[in-house]
Amino acid sequence: MIGSDSLVIAVEDVATQLRVGVSPKERESPQAVAISIALHVTPGPSFEGRDRLAETIDYDGLIAFLKHGLAEAPPAALIETVAERAAAFAFNLDQAVTAVDVRVAKPSVLGAEGLVSVRLCRRRP
Repeated sequence: MIGSDSLVIAVEDVATQLRVGVSPKERESPQAVAISIALHVTPGPSFEGRDRLAETIDYDGLIAFLKHGLAEAPPAALIETVAERAAAFAFNLDQAVTAVDVRVAKPSVLGAEGLVSVRLCRRRP
């Protein structure tokens, strides 16, 4: 997806607690998940001489949404749903976001043996 004039802004392994799981018992209490997201952005001219936040995506709001906004959303049965919610939020940040890659990992499914994750790749509709 990366071309010659590309900018990818990535936020990785944001830890949060969400009510997510197939069974009602899983959704009773928040569970640890880790979310990574990469925003593919159509860059403007060179950042040289334009070295200010207004020229790019401010990822503070994205991090706040991943940590807190998702936790306030209704419970989800699937981590795929969590990934969709994160992707939708990213597209609403700025029209320059042309695609997103989201990874949601849930370590509690396999315990100490590993984790389960999904990766969702979406282009702007």
